[in-house]
Amino acid sequence: MCRAIAEFPQVAEVVGIDPSPEFVGLAEQHAADIDKVTFEVGVGTDLAFSDESFDVVVMHTLLTHVAEQDRVLAEAHRVLRADGWLAIFDADFTTESVAICADDPLEVCMDARRVFFVHDPFSVRRMPAAVAAAGFEPGTMASYGQIDTTNEVGTTGWVDMAAAAMAANGRISEEMAAAYSAEAQRRLEAGTWFSYLSFASLIARPAR
Repeated sequence: MCRAIAEFPQVAEVVGIDPSPEFVGLAEQHAADIDKVTFEVGVGTDLAFSDESFDVVVMHTLLTHVAEQDRVLAEAHRVLRADGWLAIFDADFTTESVAICADDPLEVCMDARRVFFVHDPFSVRRMPAAVAAAGFEPGTMASYGQIDTTNEVGTTGWVDMAAAAMAANGRISEEMAAAYSAEAQRRLEAGTWFSYLSFASLIARPAR
């Protein structure tokens, strides 16, 4: 996302933040030829920047994965200039599905994904109120649907990661986890694979 934002000619500098040193290292490798993009190891609840440092803060698929969303939004408000913009894009994980029939057994994996990998699957539905509580004037939300039938965006991996997590947690056996993954792969090869997840965006400004 940092590289994509940097492509806009009016953007002078992009700073990406991630708590993982490994991910920051990979990001630096991918953006090594883009002078105006830099990355830092950090967390959204305690940004190492002065007040009113940025014109825009972008939260891309972030809030649903953090526990202290109010602190993240408060930090965004602090580092934004008074005439700045907050842009949020996140998934509504309550809509995530790979079902192709009633009582589809692979939906167990989607339930597990929400348990193991999503802090707050309903976060998007409370986004306007949360943004307003943090001192912003929220704009209108927009929605976007992602459908994958060819594994173009790797959504069979949703099943793989959820099945592995359930096995590691003792909920199912390794054999059952392998069976879930095998069924996802079978559907892909048979041309019956389907996944869906909706996303929402919201642009806000500091309240005046």
